Amino acid sequence: MQYEAIERAEGQLSGPTMMQLNRVKEGVGAIEISFPGFGVIGGSLAGSHSATKRATQEKLEKSAAKLTEFSERLKKTIKQWQAADEASTIEEVPR
Repeated sequence: MQYEAIERAEGQLSGPTMMQLNRVKEGVGAIEISFPGFGVIGGSLAGSHSATKRATQEKLEKSAAKLTEFSERLKKTIKQWQAADEASTIEEVPR
C-alpha cells in the first residue's frame, strides 16, 4: 500500500463523507412537528419525537467528531509515511 491510497481515503472522509453527514444533521435539525401535529392526545408522541430527534442529533455530532479525529490521524500517518519513505531512500552515490 502506498501513502497515496491513504490520502485518497482521507480525502473521501474529510470531503464527501463529512458533507453528507452534515446534510443529514441539518435535515434532522430541520424536522419540526409543532402542536397540534400529533393531535390533542399525541402529547406522549410529541415527547418521544423530541427525545428521538435530540438523541439522533447527539449521535450525529459524535459521528462527525469521530470522522474528524480519524481524518486527522490519517493525515498524521501520511506525514509519517512520507518522512519514513524519504529517510529510507538511498541516494545515488557519484562514481
